[in-house]
Amino acid sequence: GTYSVTVIDGRGCSTTLNDIVITDDLGCINVPNAFTPNGDGVNDVWNVNLSAYTNTSLQVYSKWGQNVYDKTDAIHAWDGKHQGNDLPVGTYYYVIKYNDDQTQTGTITIVR
Repeated sequence: GTYSVTVIDGRGCSTTLNDIVITDDLGCINVPNAFTPNGDGVNDVWNVNLSAYTNTSLQVYSKWGQNVYDKTDAIHAWDGKHQGNDLPVGTYYYVIKYNDDQTQTGTITIVR
């Protein structure tokens, strides 16, 4: 959409910017920041869809830098396991690479 934004500083001075265009294509991939792999059927997997991009890969690392998930598929549904074992509750770090030269990083939290 197209919007106007008014900014007012601490002294009461203001300025307005008109015709600001906001799109949902920010060049970032929408990545959930938490999931609950506890077997209740709700948010049991971490879904990341990379099918709109080429040459994709996704890696997840523990807080100690251990690679716990590594795939090149376009659609990911990670179950919070590493080598068949449930990973502990906590924050993990992901690296997504796509379109040959794009990278997105962030965190994912496992909650049980």
